[in-house]
Amino acid sequence: MSPLRSSYTAGRDIWNDFLGNIGYGFVRTGNLLASRLVLMLLVCSSRRVRWVVEQPEGSSLPHHPRFQELLSIVKEPWW
Repeated sequence: MSPLRSSYTAGRDIWNDFLGNIGYGFVRTGNLLASRLVLMLLVCSSRRVRWVVEQPEGSSLPHHPRFQELLSIVKEPWW
């Protein structure tokens, strides 16, 4: 299998809160990595460390529920 997956294959869209089809291992891994990233960014923010997350234009990370929660907690601009 190709390491590159489309959002169509992953099933990430507004209808499932961008969590994707968790029947796929790569989707579960992606969700786990997103959760770990958010945890690390919360720690950074609590310690007043500036952070930047660089993602390709088509990334669904900004729509991920945990990342959205991070943005609601951290009131500093993240861009």
